[in-house]
Amino acid sequence: MVEVDKEVPCPIPPEMAEAALEMSEASRDWMKEEKAGRIVEMWAKTDGTGGIILVEAESNDELFKKLVEMPFSPFLQFCVTPLTDMETAMEAWRQQLKRMAGK
Repeated sequence: MVEVDKEVPCPIPPEMAEAALEMSEASRDWMKEEKAGRIVEMWAKTDGTGGIILVEAESNDELFKKLVEMPFSPFLQFCVTPLTDMETAMEAWRQQLKRMAGK
């Protein structure tokens, strides 16, 4: 899971509006293409400060490359939280508790 915080000034100054519009359209196209691949879903925060991206990646390097491909990436900060399947996590906890209990 990637939490995205934007650093784009809001409101966008009028002299930046055309460039921002072009970047917005490029981002829209990028999102459509990526949702057919390793990006599972993307959400915008309703407070307008950024969003959340759910990405499947084999490695940190693959994830990094995917994030810097985003058209808006120069204006974003990323906070990456690795996730694991809940069933896998619960089984690992059960095994650890068994070891702790001497079983």
